[in-house]
Amino acid sequence: MSDRTGNFYAADDALVGYGTQWLVGNGASPETFEAVAGVISFEAGSSARSAIDRTHLRSPGRHREVMPGIASAAPFSGQLIWLPYEQSQSYAGGGSGSFASGGLPKLAENGTIRNMKLRYYDGVSPSTELDFTGFIMEFTPSAGVTVDDKLTVKISVQPTEAFLSGLPA
Repeated sequence: MSDRTGNFYAADDALVGYGTQWLVGNGASPETFEAVAGVISFEAGSSARSAIDRTHLRSPGRHREVMPGIASAAPFSGQLIWLPYEQSQSYAGGGSGSFASGGLPKLAENGTIRNMKLRYYDGVSPSTELDFTGFIMEFTPSAGVTVDDKLTVKISVQPTEAFLSGLPA
């Protein structure tokens, strides 16, 4: 269906969050990606563009005139189950993939820029993915300590460039 105007249609292709993975690249060529363990939630940041005021004393209709300015990306944010000895979340890291030289805390400390993906579990092959490049801006372990709940990590990832082009075509 190319034009949905005036038509009723089912949203059969709606995505759900369950099964989604956050993957971090290893920076090699060819690049491989490894999933972060214990992801509870992960929210993509917004992509916003500034508006430049170009109003002058003779602006038509006594109305402000604006033009598009520079775009910026707000941080992605998430929450993880704190697994301090798992290679993706430990400082030391481990394995032979993306976290061989250190997990998220070390990537955060060093300001390491990596390619990343949100891989949605949608039953399509290949999976629907949002590709982006960024660095770990915040890694806060044991965020939200309570008597009867698991310990968590608060995470923020700052994109270093436009990411909307990483959406499926």
